[in-house]
Amino acid sequence: MGAILLAGLGVTPERGGVGIEMTAAHAGAAGLDVAEVFRWVFVAGLVFAVIAMAAIILMEERPLHGPAAKVTPPVVPDAAPAE
Repeated sequence: MGAILLAGLGVTPERGGVGIEMTAAHAGAAGLDVAEVFRWVFVAGLVFAVIAMAAIILMEERPLHGPAAKVTPPVVPDAAPAE
């Protein structure tokens, strides 16, 4: 997501670009629409969320490792009658 944001703002940190604070401050003056850049960030997030949901739905259901253990009910001692 950060790569999409930085590319949309024209920042290349690996090439000695300016910091994100300076870019965001001067983005409006330079004619960059920060809202448009963030729109692409959210679109990418939506695409990956849909892909993840499809993968979960299509995943084969398998039992956990080993057979299920028998659960025995807890032993409750007899209560003494109230006096």
